[in-house]
Parts: sequence; structure tokens; C-alpha cells
Amino acid sequence: MSTKQNHMPGKVSCKKVDRHELGRKSKRKGKKGERAVANMLRDRGYEARRGVQYRGDTDSPDVVSEIRDMHIEVKWVERLSVHVAMTQAKMDKNDNQFPTVWHKRRRDECLVTIPAEAFMDLLEKVYPPKILDILD
Repeated sequence: MSTKQNHMPGKVSCKKVDRHELGRKSKRKGKKGERAVANMLRDRGYEARRGVQYRGDTDSPDVVSEIRDMHIEVKWVERLSVHVAMTQAKMDKNDNQFPTVWHKRRRDECLVTIPAEAFMDLLEKVYPPKILDILD
């Protein structure tokens, strides 16, 4: 255990911080986020479940879904370095996948971050660009 001091003027107090408890809370929050993302996908008709990290396999994605082209990294945190999370997703993904980071802060909606190139590829599939005939 470590001691955390309260630095308010005129007050001297110490609060013990159990680092193991902080780790357990963080893991619980991560599991909650992974379940929420899997549920969002299932609610839209996709098969999805949490990865197998709970069995000790750290190579597993946070959420496994039938959308095989997408690697899902989940971050349920108040402060997120999106670039660090994206780097993790890029390192963990398979060669044929594009990385996504699903992130949420307390009392905010869930957001999904993907690289711009992956977004443009998806956009072209949903809304194919019109070929303009410049010579007309």
C-alpha cells in the first residue's frame, strides 16, 4: 500500500491507497466495457462476445465478432490517449483487419475511432463515388 497525501492548505491527512484494489477496479471497468460493446453489436444482429483474456490469453481481441475484418480494442476510461490506444489496436490486429478503438467516459456515449484510410474504404463501400465525366 502507498500513502496519498491531501495537499489542501490547512489540512493534513493521509489516505491509504490499495494498488491491488485499483487494478481490480480497472479490470472490472474493462470487462464492463467489453460486455457493453459485445451487446451493442448483438443488438444490431451481429454475433459478438468478449475475447478470451479472462482465460489468460492476452493475444485475444477485447471483443470477438463475426465482422472478421475489424479488430476491436475497448477502452472504458475517463482519460484516454487515443493515439496510444490506436497503436495498441494496430499492434494487436491481424494483417487482414482494420483497427478500431471503442471508447467511453462515464455519462458519455460510446465513440469509435478508426484510421482515416479505413474510414474512407468503408465510406466507398456504403456510398460508392460517382465517376465524373470531366470532358462533358
